[in-house]
Amino acid sequence: MESIIKDLMLEAFDIIEAKKHAQTPVQFISILCFLSTFLFASVTACSAAGQNTFNTFPSSLPPIEAALAKNALFSQSAIPLKPPSNEWKNLPTGIIGKWARGTQYRIYKKDFKTGQVDTSRTLIYSSQTPLLGNNSLEQTFEFTGQQDRAGQTWLFVGVPLIKVIDFDPGIKAYNCLIENKPVETLGADFAVKQRIYTTWIGIKSQKVLSSNRDLSFREFKLLPNNQILVVELSRSYQENGMPMQDEIHETILSRVSSDPHSPLLQANNVSKPSTDDLFKQFQLIKSHF
Repeated sequence: MESIIKDLMLEAFDIIEAKKHAQTPVQFISILCFLSTFLFASVTACSAAGQNTFNTFPSSLPPIEAALAKNALFSQSAIPLKPPSNEWKNLPTGIIGKWARGTQYRIYKKDFKTGQVDTSRTLIYSSQTPLLGNNSLEQTFEFTGQQDRAGQTWLFVGVPLIKVIDFDPGIKAYNCLIENKPVETLGADFAVKQRIYTTWIGIKSQKVLSSNRDLSFREFKLLPNNQILVVELSRSYQENGMPMQDEIHETILSRVSSDPHSPLLQANNVSKPSTDDLFKQFQLIKSHF
């Protein structure tokens, strides 16, 4: 984490030097305060996420199901899904709304096969340079859902959710979220642990090209100027259950809207149910209202 902190500090000092000669003292102080807040949020999020994640990820998993292994004839029914859940998480006021991805950096990568560790700050996505775009990445984040009678907003966190992604011609990926568990962490406005199955298939042959499983931990921290810092730690596992790589990504989101209501959670080709009826059932079952 020391290299991450160093990179953030150097970036902050570079921006300060660039702004010194072009701003009034009052404006400069405002910029300095913003950078200090951003740096503190970044370091805090990275530190907290690191302590809560890599040490808790299992060193291995059972081998993947034979029906999802390489060269198996793919069937979506082979993905080990539990019955649909109807879980909700109440949201803090400041984070409610829709947010667009601005920039995303990979700030840590460990390759378990070679043992190599890369702590360079690598740009993965930028909304300003489309050529760097990755179509598999979520372009928007929605902290929206249903409101109760008291005006509090609840986010649907039920599973499973399946996303079908078209990549190079002839290749398709089935990305299945099978665990989506909000957790409480110090310094974060929202945090969630997730477990994902991803299976790559040849469209013509309908055979599995490869499958992997990912465990991830995301922290969302509100920043000034209607932005959110997202720090995500993830570990990917091979078909045999052995770890493939660890990564830490840092993303900046910018607010698109503050609308809290989203009755149909269907975006980015993600299959999600209508939540109106589900929320009514949730209210009755939990007897919160």
